Amino acid sequence: MVLIIDSSGDNRLKIILARSGDNFKIKQITIDNRATDQLLRELDVFLRQNGVKLGQLRGLAAVIGPGGFTNLRIGIAVANALAYARKLPIVGLTATEFNYDAELVNKTISRLKRRKKFIPLLPAYGREPNIG
Repeated sequence: MVLIIDSSGDNRLKIILARSGDNFKIKQITIDNRATDQLLRELDVFLRQNGVKLGQLRGLAAVIGPGGFTNLRIGIAVANALAYARKLPIVGLTATEFNYDAELVNKTISRLKRRKKFIPLLPAYGREPNIG
């Protein structure tokens, strides 16, 4: 089982649980200024709804950009923390590398086959952060 977090959208997050390239489930969340709380709560609910425990995960992925500073930072930080805590491999993809969810899942699974250890992801904002 693979967990993918896509926080590259302006006001939305996607959580994907994938068994294979054609067997996956998606939860899309509209977010507000409490994105961290929302992501953690929705992730917990999504895992429980699908009968998945953290110990069943074999890898993680996150969309690393381009996107908004705060959303990317939150999604990548959660993915990195889970991968580090569970000693799982993690891969990152940019939003320009896929056109639809199945392509994201297939590329993630392919890359995870080559990655055997945890190497933290860094965001690719696509421009200088505008932190006001």
